This record gives sequence, structure tokens and C-alpha cells, in this order.
Amino acid sequence: LSPSTSLGARDAASASIIARPMPSPCHLNITPRDIIPRSSNRRMIAGIVISARRSVRNSPFTSPARRNTRRMRMRKTAADPKGVLEGSHFLDGDHALAEGALAAGCRFFAGYPITPSTETAERFAERCPAAGGLFIQMEDEIASIAALVGGAWGGRKVMTVTSGPGLSLMMENIGLAVMTETPMVIADVQRAGPSTGLPTLPAQQDMMQIRWGSHGDYRIIALCPDSPQECNDLAVEAFNLSETYRVPV
Repeated sequence: LSPSTSLGARDAASASIIARPMPSPCHLNITPRDIIPRSSNRRMIAGIVISARRSVRNSPFTSPARRNTRRMRMRKTAADPKGVLEGSHFLDGDHALAEGALAAGCRFFAGYPITPSTETAERFAERCPAAGGLFIQMEDEIASIAALVGGAWGGRKVMTVTSGPGLSLMMENIGLAVMTETPMVIADVQRAGPSTGLPTLPAQQDMMQIRWGSHGDYRIIALCPDSPQECNDLAVEAFNLSETYRVPV
């Protein structure tokens, strides 16, 4: 990522592309990893006000010399021990993704079953009660993404998973999250083909929709894991980026 000011952070909008690979050994000792803590509502609102003031101060129309002089730094904190599954485990990409989200501190998951992403939701639903989290199966993808917006505004780290057809239904509320600088993580476990596609054949063809699917002019970050290990690692990174730049990832 290039150096960013608070003005640049307003342009950043992110999406996480999760392609399901074959199962392989994953090393899940994430305790030393940097995890960005979730801010309280009051701190979040104060941060938005400060960010707005800095955006005006660092605007190219008011102070060209100040542009790109402030680098946003991630704060180093320990991973949430309640969500960390330690040791080596034989996992596929969906399960590794769920474990990474729990380790990153995600405690609210709203989703609707859609092949081939359902295994992530099932894993999270199984593991989150012990970590103090909440899993809700919504009536459709529109309700799922709307619930994420509300959960994030309530102070939780939030996540959902879907596939191409479900992602299409989420676009309006993804645009709302971008506009309101609401951090969240959305995993698109892709399927091949147009329309409803082929649920049992993985693909990587949703990139164009992820990047430009919603309304308006905004830029995003797309994270593309290449293995179950990267599904785990990039899930943590997705939450860090989301909290740092205040965008959906």
C-alpha cells in the first residue's frame, strides 16, 4: 500500500476475494500477529470528525505541500486468545478463512447459505459461541450485508461470506458502507460462469464486479489468497486494513 493521508483513506474501499483451494496443512499460531482493535462508538465518531478535519487541512486545494505526509500506522496488539486455534490443522480454504476471522477478533457474522461459501459460515457458527461471538443466518444476502452495517455501527468486527450471485445483491449496501466509512470484511468464494454459475467449479472472475460493482467513483483493495494458509493469513490482514482505512474489505 502506498502512503496514505486521511484524505486518501476516504478513497480507499476494499474487498476480499477468497477462492476456495484444496485442503492442506495450515499453521494457525496467530498469537503474535498484529490485530487492529475495534473502536467503541464514541471513539469511532470522534475519529470520523478528526479525519474530516485532516481531510480539509491536507486537501490539495488548501495545502499542496502537506499531501501524503502522514502515514497511517497499524497499532500492534495481541490476537484475541478466545478465537485463536493453535497448532497445525488440515483445513480447506473456507475453514481456514473462518479461523482467521475469529483470530482477528470478528465476533459478528451475518450470512445466507450459498455454495461454495457455506462451509465458512458453518465453521464460524460452530466456533463463535465459545469465543463470545454471534452468528445469524439472514433471509437473503441483502439482509446479511445490511446486518453487517448495523453490527459495525454497534462496535463489532463483522464479516459475511457469499458467492457471485449473492455479491450482486449486496452491492447497494456495500456502497453505503463505503460512503459511511464502515469497516467490514466480505469474502467472495467464487463460482464459475455467468448468472447463477457452476457452484462446484471455482473461478476468479468476479474481480471486475468487486472493483466497480457499486455506484459512484471509489477505489478498493482486493486480497486474493492462493492457498488455505493464505486464506487464514489474509483474513487477519483484511480486518487490519478494514480498521485502518475505515472501509469494507
